[in-house]
Amino acid sequence: MKKILILGAGLVAGALVRYLLAQEGFEVKVASRTLGKAQALVGDAKNGSAEQINVDNRTELEHLISKADLSTVFSRTSITHLWQSCALSIRKPWLVLLM
Repeated sequence: MKKILILGAGLVAGALVRYLLAQEGFEVKVASRTLGKAQALVGDAKNGSAEQINVDNRTELEHLISKADLSTVFSRTSITHLWQSCALSIRKPWLVLLM
């Protein structure tokens, strides 16, 4: 099972989260500053989980990224640059989606 980490729980992330949760072979974790938003995206999907994250805590972010096979971010906050830096430093695949 591939582990996917999605940082951010806004409306734009919703479509990707719903798609991945509907597929077999993916375990999806949505991490957000607001736990309730992450939980709303995951719902009661057995292959999904939600987690609150402190976007300024590099150690916490690196830990989440290290457990994922792939991570992406849906946020305009400062977490985008920190996320890229963390993923590169621990050599984990990451995906940038330009909108």
